[in-house]
Amino acid sequence: MSSLKKYYSITITILLLLSLSGCNNKAEDDNKISIACYACGTLFEEFVSEYNETHTELQIELTDYSEYNQTQTSGEGIDRLIKEISAGKIPDIIFWDWLPISTFLDEELLVDLYPYNHKDEA
Repeated sequence: MSSLKKYYSITITILLLLSLSGCNNKAEDDNKISIACYACGTLFEEFVSEYNETHTELQIELTDYSEYNQTQTSGEGIDRLIKEISAGKIPDIIFWDWLPISTFLDEELLVDLYPYNHKDEA
């Protein structure tokens, strides 16, 4: 397994485990977790597809918001995510490098997982 694929595997596993702790609010029959990303790349998309094929108990719905951009530098993707979050459609996990995090943290719409990720020394 390549180091990048191993990184994605470990990252997704950690994020899924952390996000499952908050799944008590969802209906019992809801076996999906949503991940929002921006230009996640084919390797990440392949990993999600492979995960979904081998794990029927929990499926990942991946939305790549870069697909909403009309040009490479336009901002329709981030605009769409912001509108969806404002409307209450918040993804379980956001995998985005340059998201305006402080805006969402101030409104308590997102939680920074960094402290949880670094508590585990394993």
